Amino acid sequence: MRELARLICYLEREGCTTLNEVITGKGYDKVISAVQYEAGAHVNAAERCVFKSPAFVLKVGGSLLECAQSKRGLALTNNDAVSLKDVEDFALLHSSEFTDRSSSAAHTSLRLQGNSLNEFPDEEDLKTLKTYQTTKISELD
Repeated sequence: MRELARLICYLEREGCTTLNEVITGKGYDKVISAVQYEAGAHVNAAERCVFKSPAFVLKVGGSLLECAQSKRGLALTNNDAVSLKDVEDFALLHSSEFTDRSSSAAHTSLRLQGNSLNEFPDEEDLKTLKTYQTTKISELD
């Protein structure tokens, strides 16, 4: 919900009043712009699009699809052919373009961030840890 709220806040600044309004084929580009802005998209030194918050992209992608499914269910219930067409267009664009435009860059960003140490521990700290572990292991035997 938090991710969707962030998108809605951005979309409101762009003149859209509800998420339902942009879950259409025409609104898809606005949604992608909002996702990229909120995730901190930028081009790195290797000329790749990366995200400051790649997990946000992956989470909100799934949430947007769930919202589209909810809108589809409501359209079917109300026998609203226009809304059904809108949500089908959005879902089609999402399934065909979201990976290329956002999620693959998010996965790349996660891979690039990785688990790297900024500095290695001191040798003295490692010796202290080893002594402590050896002592505790001998106490357990």
